Amino acid sequence: MKTTIQINGKDVEIELTPEQVAAIQAKTETKTLWKPKEVERYYYLEAEGGIEDTLFVYGNISDNRRRSIGNCYQTREEAQKVYDHKIAEQKLKEIIFEANDGWTPDWNSGKLKYMFYYDTASRKVYISNCYQFRHYPNWMYIKDRKTAGKIYHKHYDLLMQVYGRDN
Repeated sequence: MKTTIQINGKDVEIELTPEQVAAIQAKTETKTLWKPKEVERYYYLEAEGGIEDTLFVYGNISDNRRRSIGNCYQTREEAQKVYDHKIAEQKLKEIIFEANDGWTPDWNSGKLKYMFYYDTASRKVYISNCYQFRHYPNWMYIKDRKTAGKIYHKHYDLLMQVYGRDN
């Protein structure tokens, strides 16, 4: 494909291969959040825990509610990833709740709270702590280092599912 570009104020005609055109288009395309259009098929997580598909209809209350809470997925695979993450997150929530034995973070106490985080460079989950900066929902904080360590060693794979997933 021949095209003209401007270099130092001068028009220069160049020849681009199809691969180069595709690479330029990929770098310059605008990323948007996918939302189903009228009569477009989408997938959603149903209340009983399955994945269903249907056609989006603007006037349909259920379709509009699913879209408003982000429960519309372009592919079954995307819906399955979200479903699997929700299952893992609920398991972790229950583990932390039981391990905390009734403890909840008091953000005005000045006491350490423990949590996990995913380091994208090492691709691992680590234990961290904070006093007052709330990074996550309250259920994700742990009462002490010893309890965090037990959860970390016993449920590392689950932590990777929750914290290490692609967003």
